[in-house]
Amino acid sequence: MAARAPWPETARPNPAWLVRARPTSLARRAAEFLCVLALLMAPWPRLGQAFCETFCWTANTLGLERQLDAGLAIRLEAARDGDLGPQRTHPEWHALLRVENPGNARVTRLGFNTRSTAYVPASAFIALLVATRAWRRPKARLGILAGSLLVVAFSALALGLSCTRFLALPRVGALEIPRELQRLLDTLFMAWIVPPGMAYATPLLAAALMLSLSRKPTTGRAELGSGSSPV
Repeated sequence: MAARAPWPETARPNPAWLVRARPTSLARRAAEFLCVLALLMAPWPRLGQAFCETFCWTANTLGLERQLDAGLAIRLEAARDGDLGPQRTHPEWHALLRVENPGNARVTRLGFNTRSTAYVPASAFIALLVATRAWRRPKARLGILAGSLLVVAFSALALGLSCTRFLALPRVGALEIPRELQRLLDTLFMAWIVPPGMAYATPLLAAALMLSLSRKPTTGRAELGSGSSPV
């Protein structure tokens, strides 16, 4: 039997496609993720106050600030010194949902932590984006847009559930919600917003969605000849 001819140099199988993620590459990307996250989470001066004020302005501009049918005026504003008790951590990151009754000048307020519901998820997602080099992928715009919208949706859901549950309280009396719907809102709030891990689970899901939508379509053929590994 004739000996089988060796593989031509240009047609040898590319081992980089057989091992998509090498240990050194995983370690490097994990280190980049931790470095970027640590940089974003560092206690920079006035960062919390600036982010909280921007968050409140955005929410009010998009329609949160309004006059309800019950005659109550609602607005989201950054907390000031003395607005929160001493037991609150990171007071500079807290916003206040202000509900005012113009008839008797009564004001009711609810604290909202913008750090755990908005800044931390966004920072983790940015760190994952940098570590995975998502902008180099074939459909980067679609993937990054979808991942970003998922992170924003989590923050919007946290704010929306907090506001709705607060406005439905008897002492506020701004909304009337059926008991079944109120139980559903309470369940969603306790399951998706209260657990501290959701601030990191959400950006992980967003990054998985980003990488899934931005990956190169499979054609059923192995790419030969190139010695470079996919990014």
